[in-house]
Amino acid sequence: MSDISKEIPADLLSTLLDNPYECLILVDADGIIRFMSSANEGIYPVSLAEAVGRHITEVSPHTHMPRVLKSGKAEIGKST
Repeated sequence: MSDISKEIPADLLSTLLDNPYECLILVDADGIIRFMSSANEGIYPVSLAEAVGRHITEVSPHTHMPRVLKSGKAEIGKST
């Protein structure tokens, strides 16, 4: 498996992830937030810097992410 960070320039990757039209939150397999796009600023009760490293349920208590992580099945378009 190749390392994507070596294939995509950092500025392009940053632009794709921090798209103002998408509120991306990337979590690892344990539900820990690893990236939160700037479009999320003001949506959650913590700053972006405070959110990274915390469990998704600490930032979004009603999220279905723990269930998605457990099942491995995406829930596209479901917000609650």
